[in-house]
Amino acid sequence: EESEETQVTAHAEKIEEFVRCGGRVIADYILAEKMPGGFCYTSLPGGGLDRVFGIEREDVLYIAHPAMCKENTYGIGVGSFVEEIITVDAKSIDGDYGENYPLLTENKYHNGIANYIATQYFSKYAQNPTKLLRDRIRTLVMESGVKPYASFVNEDEKDLESIITSALMDEQGEIKVVTVSNIDYTPICDTIRLPKASYASVEEGAKVSIEEFEDYVEVKFELSAFE
Repeated sequence: EESEETQVTAHAEKIEEFVRCGGRVIADYILAEKMPGGFCYTSLPGGGLDRVFGIEREDVLYIAHPAMCKENTYGIGVGSFVEEIITVDAKSIDGDYGENYPLLTENKYHNGIANYIATQYFSKYAQNPTKLLRDRIRTLVMESGVKPYASFVNEDEKDLESIITSALMDEQGEIKVVTVSNIDYTPICDTIRLPKASYASVEEGAKVSIEEFEDYVEVKFELSAFE
């Protein structure tokens, strides 16, 4: 019979290998709480990921009343959970919540980095992707050399954007097609910045102007409702 220490899932092994070989992983509450079969680990995060992230969970705080809320930029409010994290090998890199419990930790594990956010960050991001939440994730991934393929002059400064973009890449990772869609009733005038390349609008009658600079291209456009 396996002990809890050796009860490591295939998923946990893949995460550990990815970070050990130089990758960066960003996780949030609730990571690796249960073993296969539904039983909770006693050391959390379980499956050996406590070593990867360099932390231990001491307890969980449920924010039941506005008086319990502290100023933060992680979307923590009434109805949120906040983990009370103890740093073992990790360091706190962006402030604490409550009694010196870090909200964001970073652990250098072999050749990679593991970040942990001690609240349900990604569910908040999915429900209400405010600029503060977007900027925090953007900063972490860009530190690892992952850059966005496009940015907007106006829409990126808003909490809730009205634009959806997608990109078709070739086998070398070069952009072939970029689509920009307005998902709101209000017309949009904005400018999208793209990597240096030769671009042309394929939308017949679209209000688009393209200007090339030394290192990038700017495309000014107008989109009607749901265009």
